[in-house]
Amino acid sequence: LWRLARLNDRKVVVDLTWFFTNYIQFNRYIPETVLINILKNLKTLLNSKDSNVIEAFLRLVNAVVTSRSIFNKNQVIRCGLTSQLVVLILHDSFPVSRLATFCCRYLALGFSSNIQQLLEENILQTLTKLFAGENYSWRSKREGIWLLKNICNRGLPSQSFEVSTDSNLLKAVFGMLGADGLVLVKEVLKMLNSFKDLPLRNARVDFFQFNIHLTE
Repeated sequence: LWRLARLNDRKVVVDLTWFFTNYIQFNRYIPETVLINILKNLKTLLNSKDSNVIEAFLRLVNAVVTSRSIFNKNQVIRCGLTSQLVVLILHDSFPVSRLATFCCRYLALGFSSNIQQLLEENILQTLTKLFAGENYSWRSKREGIWLLKNICNRGLPSQSFEVSTDSNLLKAVFGMLGADGLVLVKEVLKMLNSFKDLPLRNARVDFFQFNIHLTE
């Protein structure tokens, strides 16, 4: 199977990835060594120039991070996938961007050390670019909002996570209030509620004026 993964045949590689995805989804218990071997042997697919191949592997990672076992999430960290997942959030392909953000979102629901790992990989700076970018799908941005909410709700004080009211991140979050679409705007408003329990480095909050156009 690992030899098949090295073939320069998109269909074979994608089908192989789906095979392992189904294996992970339909088995409650997967030995740690087996899961690590799957992730380590297939993680090179994230370097593919074919977005379909990357998307297929991200769906496999999704199956891992959404499994019931919190330890499975930790294997994604241990296999060194975090930095690549964060980078792929800003991928040109909408499905790749959304799936990578989804993976990071569920990683943030694992051990508190997972959040620290995401912060070390500059997840906040990446989310700022995602929220401020005009070429990214609203679905990717919605996943990003949920990810940021998880970081806010589960982050520990010892991780020194704080929000400055003049930060680019907060400005980017506010900027999405002008998005074309009620679904995204509603999630932004819910996200802002998560900031209430975070330490603010700046006491002053500037008021912004937005032209909001909502589609039915």
